[in-house]
Amino acid sequence: PYTDGIYKDGPTIFEMTPTQFNEEKQDVGVYIPVISEAEPTSQLDYQASLDIEGISKRVLFDGSLDETIEEMKAYIRDHGWELQDKLYLVLIPVYDDLFVDLIIPVEK
Repeated sequence: PYTDGIYKDGPTIFEMTPTQFNEEKQDVGVYIPVISEAEPTSQLDYQASLDIEGISKRVLFDGSLDETIEEMKAYIRDHGWELQDKLYLVLIPVYDDLFVDLIIPVEK
């Protein structure tokens, strides 16, 4: 599903704010592929593309995501990059399994 830096099959992408994880309400953005531009509404906007500068890791979507995210944050800090308060989850179904690309945006 990933070719030359682009997800060619257009997976569903969730955008979250990690500092809100323990709050009762959280802001979540959802990006879904569409064939053509859609008219914006009060709850939907059209975005032609999504480009995220950051680090990513593909893992099985299971209970070990927290550990992987902490490892990624440590990697970012070790390189002296600025950690952004966003997390992107790109869902990739493969037969009976669900994988996720965890993407943490950074400023280098």
